[in-house]
Amino acid sequence: MADLAVGHRPAARLIPIKMRIVFYDRTPVDYTPETPFSRPLGGSESAQCYLAIELARRGHSVVLITNTSVPGRYLGVDCSNHHDQGTRAVLNSAHVIIASNESLGRSLKDPQCRIAGLPRAVSAGAMV
Repeated sequence: MADLAVGHRPAARLIPIKMRIVFYDRTPVDYTPETPFSRPLGGSESAQCYLAIELARRGHSVVLITNTSVPGRYLGVDCSNHHDQGTRAVLNSAHVIIASNESLGRSLKDPQCRIAGLPRAVSAGAMV
């Protein structure tokens, strides 16, 4: 009965949630998740590649939107170019958007948002 001391609750059972996570980087750097393993890349770009790979390995749906010249699937991560026509749909389908190397939160929340010529991409509730 000592386990039921005041303020102690039995551990809740965690249910894994699979999320659709989008990393969004509009810098001119051309890269995919494989790039940091083959050539030098900036610190934030490398870090998001490593994180994207690990999240995909854990079963999440992960998309990396960059200035890549070779869209495709790399190490479990879907990659596309931020100029692609499908960018809006990808952003709208995300549970989480991680904007890298520039402040995009305010513009993504703005009803008059125009990112790369796209109309409002996500609702404020989807921003983290």
